[in-house]
Amino acid sequence: LAAQENGGAGAPILLVNADSVPPATAAAILSLKAKNIVIVGGTTAVTPSVATTLTNGGAITVTRVAGSDRFATADAIDSQTGFQAVGAKKTAIVADGVNLNLVDALGASPLAYSGPYPMFLVNGVTGTLSATDLSIMKADGITNAIIVGGTAAVGSQVGTQLTAAGITPNTEAGADRSATSAALAAYEIANYGFSNSQFNIAGGGQPNLVDSLSGGPLGGQEKAPTLITDSPTNGASVITFATANAATENSANLFGGSDAVSAATEA
Repeated sequence: LAAQENGGAGAPILLVNADSVPPATAAAILSLKAKNIVIVGGTTAVTPSVATTLTNGGAITVTRVAGSDRFATADAIDSQTGFQAVGAKKTAIVADGVNLNLVDALGASPLAYSGPYPMFLVNGVTGTLSATDLSIMKADGITNAIIVGGTAAVGSQVGTQLTAAGITPNTEAGADRSATSAALAAYEIANYGFSNSQFNIAGGGQPNLVDSLSGGPLGGQEKAPTLITDSPTNGASVITFATANAATENSANLFGGSDAVSAATEA
């Protein structure tokens, strides 16, 4: 959705509380001289009072993209933004939408932005793609799908559904969330023109994994993969990836403070 805004020039993602606008977000909106704001999620996620606050007395146009739950909201996003202009590789991204594994979707956000490529969420390991999901994929002319996460996150039945729909599935997964992000990063570099000279790092532990969401547009514009740590104090596969690509790397952005990624992990 962020990639489609401003006539395709893209837009940042800012975070609010369900019932209030944090000062940092309010300051960023003013600094950006925003004229339009899109709220993602229903009134439980972002209350009507927050929507009213965001209008800044009518100076800003506020719209909402939402469904009855997070899965329907994902479909609303994929429909709202006219993904018929989906990137040349005609790719969809499929990930688990349950909180425990949602980090896989967040790690894939730069790829989704870069296409742009629509992202679909399934409801855990027993979840399947809905008729609406498959209908949107057909309308978008999707021929390839990247399943992010192993069968403990997205069940094998999803791959079967995709194949039956004439879509070629490819699974990028590792032993844990960090290894999955590294596998996806390598795939992005090899197949989607992502950079092997820079990457971004986000904490993989709650509540800091949301940093990878707000960092998604930056990674998408830079075509830089996002690597996820296992915890604030365990860089896990981020270290492995950085070591393996040391010959070409020259920069990395680290999202969040030391509570998200510790100073020792940074070092």
